[in-house]
Amino acid sequence: MKIILDSHAFLWATSAPERLSPKLKTFLESGERPLLSAASLWEICIKVRIGKLVIAKPAMWLSQAVKDLQATVLPVRGNHAIATLSLPDHHRDPFDRIIVAQAIEEGAAIATMDARIKNYAVDIFW
Repeated sequence: MKIILDSHAFLWATSAPERLSPKLKTFLESGERPLLSAASLWEICIKVRIGKLVIAKPAMWLSQAVKDLQATVLPVRGNHAIATLSLPDHHRDPFDRIIVAQAIEEGAAIATMDARIKNYAVDIFW
């Protein structure tokens, strides 16, 4: 099963696992490798740079967090970007829109609590 972690799911999985659903915790403990969009890493880096998110030694922390979760970083490809053109405007956040497009293009579900993402024709894994 392919599961793309939304940015908050990734952060919670690495620093506040008690906030995750039991279903997602079980998946992460099963040894299956979650997907993490490169867009999520970029979003987190932007939030660190502008002070909306505080992470000590963020580059080192993010690299280690990806390794610890055994996540596969999913690059943003041209087909993902193009697929955003056909998405309805349920969500205006470009990072969330690319994750939705990636999920559709890759046949994956999204691990998220974002109610706006749930409006898209994409499987939610929570």
